[in-house]
Amino acid sequence: MPRSKMTMILLLLTAAAASAQGLRDSGSVVKMTVQPKSVTAAVGDQVSWTVTLDIDKGWHLYAHGDPKYYGIAVTGLDSLPLVGAEVAYPAGKKGKFLDETVQLLEGRQALTIGGFLAAEPTGPMLLELELQACDEKSCLAPAFLQVPLVVEPKR
Repeated sequence: MPRSKMTMILLLLTAAAASAQGLRDSGSVVKMTVQPKSVTAAVGDQVSWTVTLDIDKGWHLYAHGDPKYYGIAVTGLDSLPLVGAEVAYPAGKKGKFLDETVQLLEGRQALTIGGFLAAEPTGPMLLELELQACDEKSCLAPAFLQVPLVVEPKR
């Protein structure tokens, strides 16, 4: 088995064991905010939100699509009444973790979620942001953060 796969398996097992013991998960070192809190739109309008992640000092996330580690990912887009829904992820910067080159996200990072409103939502649209925070030696259990997208009907 390649070293990077073995390393990833060990990190996930360690994180799962920590989670099972009631220890903190990645959400304890990453704070998320969504702006605007709500948008006013009619069917056919383009809508967008910015999701800001504040990552505690000494911790990092992996960029979306990192080929070696658990990168951030938004799930649930296909369940929303948004046509052409897309997420613009932060690119991160090249760094090292366990002697491997990776794309790191540190400090304050933002991603944008948007599309065209296909139908009037009956309540908040919920997405899930998956992420795993690591320091220079270990990783916390993954966190699954609820991302509420609120649309107020345009009258």
